[in-house]
Amino acid sequence: MPFRSITYAYARAARPHFIVAYLVFYAGGLVLGRVEGETISAGYAATSAAILVVAGVAVHFRDEAYDWVHGYDREHGGAGVVRDGTLGHKTLSRAGAALAAAAALGIAGLCVLQPLTLAAGIPGVAMILFHNHLTERVAYGHEMVTALSYGTAVMWAYLSQGWTPTASFVLFSLFAFLVALAFVPYQDIGDYAVDKKNGKKTLTVTLGIDRVGLVSIAVGLVSLVVLYGALLALP
Repeated sequence: MPFRSITYAYARAARPHFIVAYLVFYAGGLVLGRVEGETISAGYAATSAAILVVAGVAVHFRDEAYDWVHGYDREHGGAGVVRDGTLGHKTLSRAGAALAAAAALGIAGLCVLQPLTLAAGIPGVAMILFHNHLTERVAYGHEMVTALSYGTAVMWAYLSQGWTPTASFVLFSLFAFLVALAFVPYQDIGDYAVDKKNGKKTLTVTLGIDRVGLVSIAVGLVSLVVLYGALLALP
């Protein structure tokens, strides 16, 4: 297999569109701090962002391998790099495990330097190490844990700067969680038929396409109300 093809396959398995989404949410934590009058440390921002990216790629690699082994994404879904034979699921799983260990160590190190990051670091490590169990084995974990990971990205950005949590920070983090929670079921609509066939217990499969769309809209509207609260709580 040509090196270029393998490199491209790893890039696909990293699911860069979701990595970009994580960084957009992460930026929200920094923007909130600046609005509150805080000064951003470029060093801490670069370090914590790098850890976030490594953690995201680790989860995506392991998720791709896990879904293949357990019979999901055989016909559709995921990055398709195992399905098309470009990468083996064991190779991808080992790469993901190595990156997960690196991310967990990075989180631990930053928590030592900035103790407040424990509030985001502990759930972050749990999601990195036990992501597949939480999203596949826990009822509606796919939606809740995925949404929580985006809310945690906001918290991670803010707390890794050493900034003291405020009411705006709490509400803005909740807003990020709710926005992601509104997006996830809607995104799953494209995988509805395959997920239902494979027995995935996602909210979209449980409620059906029509009703899950209404739930997504309702959660999105609630998230706006929470955002208004975050803005009103600004110092």
